[in-house]
Amino acid sequence: MDDAAADVRGKVSMAAGRLPDDADTPQVDKYDPADRPIMNVAVKNDGRTDMKTLARYVDKVVTERLQTVKGVGGSSLPASATGRSGYG
Repeated sequence: MDDAAADVRGKVSMAAGRLPDDADTPQVDKYDPADRPIMNVAVKNDGRTDMKTLARYVDKVVTERLQTVKGVGGSSLPASATGRSGYG
């Protein structure tokens, strides 16, 4: 896969010179379908906590604790829950 990625990066690099001057530099990332999440966790608000506080708790406490579990490659909170762009 590394050879294929290098080949694609080379082709994209050659084509980048034909893009408009104001275009962003193309970025090539490798994606492995095996890296998909294998578990999703939902958090329900009991109505006594505002969403911003709940999202902050999940972001700072729950996701950080999940990351300490052996075998967990990572955890993240969708941007829609935090108000950030992208995934955190």
